[in-house]
Amino acid sequence: MFASHLSPKKHAAIAKLVGRKCSVRCLVHDVDMEALWDTGAQVSIFPEQVLSDNFSDLKIRDISELLGAGSGLNLTAANGTPIPYKGWVETRFRLNREDEKEITVPFLVTPEQLEQPIIGYNVIELFLQEGENYSDNLSVAHHIVSSRNVGVKDAEQLINIIQRNDGELFCQVKISKRHITIPKKATKTVPCRANTGTIENTRPVLFEPDEKQEWPPRLIVHETLTSVKKGKSTIMQVQVTNDTMHDIVLPGRTVLGSLELFRSVTPIETTGSEKLRVHSTSTLPGSETLSGRPTNKNFIRRSKSPYSSSVVCVRKKDGIMRLCVDYRALNKKTIQDRHPIPRMQETLDNLGGNSWFSTLDQRKAYHQGFVSPDSQPFTAFVTPWGLYEWVRIPFGLTNAPASFQRFMEGCLGDLRDQICIPYLDDIIIFSKSFEEHVEHVRLVLQKLQQHGVKLKPGKCRLFKRQVSFLGIIVSEKGYNIDPKATEAVILSKSKIPRTAGEVRRVIELLGVYRRHIKDFSKIAKPIYELLGGKVNTNQNSRKNGQLPSNHPIQWSMKHQTALNTLIDCVTSPPILAYPDCSSPCVVHTDASQNGLGAVLYPRQGGTLRVIAYASRTLTQAEKNYHLHAGKLESLALKWAVSKQFRDYLYYAPSFVVYTDNNPLTYILSTAKLNATGLR
Repeated sequence: MFASHLSPKKHAAIAKLVGRKCSVRCLVHDVDMEALWDTGAQVSIFPEQVLSDNFSDLKIRDISELLGAGSGLNLTAANGTPIPYKGWVETRFRLNREDEKEITVPFLVTPEQLEQPIIGYNVIELFLQEGENYSDNLSVAHHIVSSRNVGVKDAEQLINIIQRNDGELFCQVKISKRHITIPKKATKTVPCRANTGTIENTRPVLFEPDEKQEWPPRLIVHETLTSVKKGKSTIMQVQVTNDTMHDIVLPGRTVLGSLELFRSVTPIETTGSEKLRVHSTSTLPGSETLSGRPTNKNFIRRSKSPYSSSVVCVRKKDGIMRLCVDYRALNKKTIQDRHPIPRMQETLDNLGGNSWFSTLDQRKAYHQGFVSPDSQPFTAFVTPWGLYEWVRIPFGLTNAPASFQRFMEGCLGDLRDQICIPYLDDIIIFSKSFEEHVEHVRLVLQKLQQHGVKLKPGKCRLFKRQVSFLGIIVSEKGYNIDPKATEAVILSKSKIPRTAGEVRRVIELLGVYRRHIKDFSKIAKPIYELLGGKVNTNQNSRKNGQLPSNHPIQWSMKHQTALNTLIDCVTSPPILAYPDCSSPCVVHTDASQNGLGAVLYPRQGGTLRVIAYASRTLTQAEKNYHLHAGKLESLALKWAVSKQFRDYLYYAPSFVVYTDNNPLTYILSTAKLNATGLR
C-alpha cells in the first residue's frame, strides 16, 4: 500500500525487488496444471485437495515404504514451523506436451491449503539428470522455456546455478601455461590450477577427468580426492599415465577435468572379509619373458617369491591394457575349490512370478578382494621391471571364481535366492510389486555397504520391468536371448571352418542357446556328421573317439545352410516361459532317424507356453532301432521324462505326454519286454 504514494521512478525501483512467481506449466498423469518451481525446497508437495479433485484413484502411501519400518520424516518450513503431511504418492511428470521425456517422481501429500503443487529440488535434480541426454545446458534451457514464460538466457543461468550449488561442476582444473610432456610408459604428476573462487573454509573435493575431452589413445587421467583451501585459486597435483610407446605432449591451459563438491567423506565399516588362499600340492618355480608392464594401483607389489608366471597384456575395447597372468602351471598344482557356481538355467527358473527387476554390477570386482598373505608369493609374475605379486585377487586363478562366489553369497546372507541372486560380480534383484522392490533394493544395498562392496553406477539398472542379465533379457512375461550377446554368433556366419577344431567351437558356441532353438539337433545334423565321418589315414587320427582339432574338413553349402539357419534362430528367438510348480505340464516327444526331440509346456491361463526345447542325435547303436519303431519312441519318452525334463516334472502336480502312440501300444500288450524295453 505504501508503494502507491511513491513517485513512478521510485515505484519502479521497488518493483525490481519483487519478481514474478516462478510457476511452470506441467503435466501430472497427463493432467495440465500450474506448479510452483521452488529450488529451495528439498521435497515436492501436493495439496490434498488438489489431489482428490484431479487424481482420486491415486493411493496415498505410508512414508515407511520409502524410509523403512520405524523411520519418519520431519518436514519444516523455512521459518522453522512444521509442515504436516499424510504420506506420499508416485506420479508421472513432464514439463510440456511436446516433451517425450516422462519421469516418475514422489510427492508428499499435505492437508495444508496451497494454491498449487510445489516442485522441489528432488524433482528438479531428476529432471536435470534426464537432461543429460541433451547436448548441453542450452538445450535444457530451451526445454524449460517451453513450459515457462522466461528468456532462454535466464533459464540457462538458472540451470547453471542449480548445478553449481549441487556440486555437479564446481570448477575446472587446467594445466599451467607451459606444455607438459608425459614420457612413454610412465605416470607423471602434473601441476594444475583450479579457480575455486571465494570459499569460506577448507572443503573436500573430488577431481573427475573430463569425459568429453578427446584424449590421445591410452592416455589415462586419474581421479583424485583432495581438498581446497580458502582463496580464489588452488594449486593441485593430478596424475596422468601414458601407456603408449611414445611421449605425449599436453598443450598449456588444457582442461583436464573438474572439481566436484560433496557433503562428506564416510569410511565404510566392513563386517568381515574373505581372502583367497592358494593350496598347492607341489611347487615348480619358473620364469618367462613377456611384453607389457604392471599397473600400479596398490593391487600389486614387488616380490621376492621363488615362484613366477608369465604375463599377457590384453587390450580392452576402450584401448586400455588389462594385465593378465598365465597361471596355467599354478592352476594344475592347486587343490580345487569345489564351491559351486550357480547354473544359468537354475537362476532363470527362480525369476518366475516377478514383475520388477534391478541388476547391480561391481567396479573391478575381483580386485575388491584380497589374496591371503601366505598365498601372495604363489601369484608372483615376471616383468621387464622386476618380479611382482598380487595383493588383490587377479584374473586367471582357478579358485578365484569359487572364492568370489562364496564371498558374495556370504555377503548377501539370507537375502540370497529370496529377493536376489548373485552370479559372481553380477546381482539381480527381483520382486512382485514396486513397493516390495523398493524395500528389496534397499536391503541389498545395505548388505553390500556393510561388506564394503563398490558398484559401478553406469552399469547398474534399477527399477526396470525388463533387464539384461548374463546375456539374457528377463521380464515378467519370460526370457529370451539378448541381441547384444549374439555378436560373436553373427560373426561366425562369415567365417568358414577349415578344421575339426573350428567346427567344434562353432557347435559349442551355438549349443549355449540350444534350449531356445526348436529341432536344434535336426538342423545341426550335417555339421555333426563332419565330426563323425570316417578318416582315411594310416595313422591314428582319432583321440578319445573324436577327430583331432587340426584334422581338415570339407565345408559345403549344406553345412553353411545349416549354420545360417541356426544363427537365424539365435537372432530371433522365442520368449520362453518360467516354470510354474503349481501348474500341470505337457510334454511332446518325437523320434526319427534324425534324432530325438522334446518340448516342455506349462499350462498357464488355459494356454501352452514353451519352457524349453530339447533335442539330440542318435548314437551308432541307437541308429539300429529303425528296425523297431517302438524302441525309438520309447527311447524318446524315457529320455525326455527321466532325464531332460525330470527336475520340472518331478515337482509338477501332474503332466501329460503326447507321443506317437502306435509304436508304443505293444508295451501294454506284451507280457515280456527285452532289455532295451525294460530300460
